[in-house]
Amino acid sequence: FIGQGVGTMAISGLAITFPLMNLVIAFCVFIAAGGAAISSIYLGQKDYTRATDVLSNVMKLSIIHSLIFGRLSLIFLDEILYFFGATDATIKYAREFMQVILYGTPISYLFIVLNNLMRATGYPKKAMLSALLSVLINIVLAPIFIFVLQWGIAGAALATICGQAVSLVWHIYHFLSKTSFVHFDRSRNKLSWSIIKHVYSIGLSPFLMNVCACVVVIFINKALLETGGDQGDLAVGAYGIVNRVGMLFVMIVFGITQGMQPIL
Repeated sequence: FIGQGVGTMAISGLAITFPLMNLVIAFCVFIAAGGAAISSIYLGQKDYTRATDVLSNVMKLSIIHSLIFGRLSLIFLDEILYFFGATDATIKYAREFMQVILYGTPISYLFIVLNNLMRATGYPKKAMLSALLSVLINIVLAPIFIFVLQWGIAGAALATICGQAVSLVWHIYHFLSKTSFVHFDRSRNKLSWSIIKHVYSIGLSPFLMNVCACVVVIFINKALLETGGDQGDLAVGAYGIVNRVGMLFVMIVFGITQGMQPIL
């Protein structure tokens, strides 16, 4: 939709945002992966109270991480994007896209974290359907925002956040239900340093993997700009498309490992 409705430079601008998007995901997975693993362990031990404490703690950590990371990234957004390989021709598109994404980080973080917890606490089908719902809404809204309302690349970002917001409402409804194995409990909403320590220790590995992926993309973007001459920006955009196609295959492995983890 961005390529057809906004232009080729917009695709290049989008590709420039991938390292920053990886960082956004990295700080989110830092909490989500650890929280999902620990909640599975406590459920295996039939310790529903402790599993409820995990839910409360990861919710608070998600909000804290999203506000701190989102705010700092917004303050230094242009500097970050130029460092990641933006040029005067692509900075406008990268900035417009990331501003919307960063303002929506609380929604994105809560959506991803609660989706992981939903899957890990015995509701993988619900987690899958909620993720598909988010994508479906994104696919429906993106062409409306881009082609009809003429909101450009910012419209694509807004469609993403809207899809996540709707699915987040479903997640919250699920965890408010007393029939869920793990659900919100107002009497157990204090931060537990032992839980936080375990969440971070388990989440550190996927966090570092995403950070390394960010570093790799930065080096590739800069190399393409240096060697591509006048076509450097288009080369970055082409790599961005190839990168997304490659993720389709990587996601197969992610699906297998994420499905295996709660069972183990």
